[in-house]
Amino acid sequence: PAPTPAPTPAPTPAPTAAPTPAPNSTGEPSAEEEYRIEGTIIMEVSTPASDACNDEDLEQAVLKSKAKVADVSESAVTVYCIAGDSSSSRRLAENNNITWRYRIIVGSEDQANDIVSLI
Repeated sequence: PAPTPAPTPAPTPAPTAAPTPAPNSTGEPSAEEEYRIEGTIIMEVSTPASDACNDEDLEQAVLKSKAKVADVSESAVTVYCIAGDSSSSRRLAENNNITWRYRIIVGSEDQANDIVSLI
């Protein structure tokens, strides 16, 4: 009988490299390299606290000032307002005080530490 040729082995797929992520064009940190700076600002206002918390111009002023002090883009900063405080809400509400909570997100520990020393 004629010799039977050996079967041709199936090709082994070569490992494919994962695609290289595109650089972040917004300058914002990716989730893996996120550092947060959080804090509060207590502010006395001349209007009722709930009205001040709903004032979009005041919210933008707080956000922009935090971004400027931290030397980051405004998109790296979030702020939200609380009329009063859970521990002493009656006293704060009577005095028309509001609390702004802010969060600044940056891409390096060194940058976060620099911001903390500025604020």
